[in-house]
Amino acid sequence: MNDHSPCANCGQLAGPRYCGHCGQEVVARRGSLGPVLADLFSEWFALDGVLPRTLGMLARPGRLTGAYLSGKRARYLRPLRLYFVASLVLFSSALDLPVPDIRHFDVIVAGTTVHEAEDGERHGNLDFFDSGSWLTRSVLERYPERVERLFELPPQDLAAGLIQGLERVLPTALILFLPFLALALKLLYVRTGTLYVEHLVFAVHFQSALFLGLATVWLVTTVARLHVLAAILGYVAISLSLLGAYLPLALRHVYRQGRGWTALKTIALVLAYAKLLQFVVELSMLTILWSI
Repeated sequence: MNDHSPCANCGQLAGPRYCGHCGQEVVARRGSLGPVLADLFSEWFALDGVLPRTLGMLARPGRLTGAYLSGKRARYLRPLRLYFVASLVLFSSALDLPVPDIRHFDVIVAGTTVHEAEDGERHGNLDFFDSGSWLTRSVLERYPERVERLFELPPQDLAAGLIQGLERVLPTALILFLPFLALALKLLYVRTGTLYVEHLVFAVHFQSALFLGLATVWLVTTVARLHVLAAILGYVAISLSLLGAYLPLALRHVYRQGRGWTALKTIALVLAYAKLLQFVVELSMLTILWSI
């Protein structure tokens, strides 16, 4: 009995289930919605085992990147698809940031304190346009009338505006940061002969691990109904763990350099992330200026 038939996609002899030339399924699923949805989820999230296998390798610093660069790619999600999944998980959940209670913070606008925290309840500062960066200085010089309007807003509205700005700016900023992170890796490892696109794969994998780590903190704190400060401490802890421990281990595994050089290059990359965070916060403040 011949189980082979012409493929509807390329016309070559194929079967019994898939075409060996183009990979398309020989018999398309029709009828009920269930099989169609199953195919959709399998295609995007690889529920046939690829996603769990990918996450298992991603949890081991540098292993997924090393496997991908060595040619072992069919067993794991492609980097951009993994980044899509990690972004979807993070930006649909963990970035639902709570607005801080203004009673616990000093609010400072352009160097002037406009609100003081209640006695014994101070958690920190919310500092608007006083970082001294070139972006802040240029805004203060070019749009002083808009900055003056901030003094008229209720402090709680300022805090809410900052959070809304972060939710709006951060996803795009992190995506745009990927090619710059890959460029930094290219400069740091210029003598290794590693191609830029290979550095980009490392950057995508690391940032995916960062996203999933932050989303895990959100899940734990939400399920356990922990205080917002516990969530913030969790985000800080997982970020420091990934930047201070996961990142150097991944760099050592992929680039095969000694501990000393790896430590120095880790510091350079952490500083790059710190600059990114500062820039994102400043952009978030700008969204307040153009929303009032």
